[in-house]
Amino acid sequence: MKKLVKISVVCTLLLTAVVYFSCGGGGSSSSFNLFDTAEKATPIVLPSSVASISSANWTSGNTLYEIYQLIRRYNNDTDNGVVDGSNMHKALYEANNYVSTALSGCLTSANDGTVVTDHSITNQAITPPFDFGSDLLTQTYNCAYTVNDTGTPTSGVLTNYTKSFAVKYASGIYYMLMGWYADETTQTTPSVTQLEYDTNTNDIKLNNAYLVNYNDGSSYNVRIYIRGNTATHLFSLKLFKYSTGVNPSIAGYGYSEGTDKYYLFKVTDSNNTTGKYFCIPANATEDDMKAMNDAGDTTVPTLCAGLETGLPTNYNTDGSDSPTTVSKFTGAGTSHIELTWN
Repeated sequence: MKKLVKISVVCTLLLTAVVYFSCGGGGSSSSFNLFDTAEKATPIVLPSSVASISSANWTSGNTLYEIYQLIRRYNNDTDNGVVDGSNMHKALYEANNYVSTALSGCLTSANDGTVVTDHSITNQAITPPFDFGSDLLTQTYNCAYTVNDTGTPTSGVLTNYTKSFAVKYASGIYYMLMGWYADETTQTTPSVTQLEYDTNTNDIKLNNAYLVNYNDGSSYNVRIYIRGNTATHLFSLKLFKYSTGVNPSIAGYGYSEGTDKYYLFKVTDSNNTTGKYFCIPANATEDDMKAMNDAGDTTVPTLCAGLETGLPTNYNTDGSDSPTTVSKFTGAGTSHIELTWN
């Protein structure tokens, strides 16, 4: 029989709308640190030291700018509320927080795999409350719990948060599935994240889908998949982002580090379904990307020849693979993100 276990707590959340930490749970603190490790496995572009961007081709809606926002370095101290969840390093930062929180509520220590009694479940697969389709990471979990938080962020606006976790650590591999929901004055945000980190093979995999519904009727949604290896620095990724007038579908493959190494991006959208290619040096900076031709190439550039065979298939440019409405989230509870298990 399925059950949905809920723990209601009241706490003060010193957060903005999209960074989430735990206010409860048993067990000891986790030393899990995916974020710093992931920078070795995925492409990262250093922001320019110049605060203002003067280039006419360096604004939202321009292709290279969208790629830059996907792979630019993320610093939570300075970029929280400035860089959105379509940035994969922000997504990895948040996934790191999620796993740390889940491990704290599930394990007696960060890496021995022993589950605390309160949240222990029979080892099983749990259906994600968003359909990740062919990107689904096949996982089982032996711990699960749901937390409902009510708190006052620094803005002073009363906000309701729901976080539902499933997690397992076994034989050097971390597995996590999470649903997260915020109900705020100006918007509601359902989100689902699935992560796998294999410390034996150095592989990192991440799925994320989230939707922001604003009270004025507008919305914004993102779907992202990342896979990278911290030893080889080889990665693949794809992203779909939609807001009014902007709907790029981006696929990437190549090397995030290394002398004379490159990575290739293919970008399609509803206006250019055949796509255009961008070949980017592994050590590229923001200024390097600003100097590139925003029109891209219709064929694979010579320096990236052969990398196109590793490009994952882009998400559909019409958003059919993406969390365009709340109805795409099929979990339990009123927020449609809570996990259920046997």
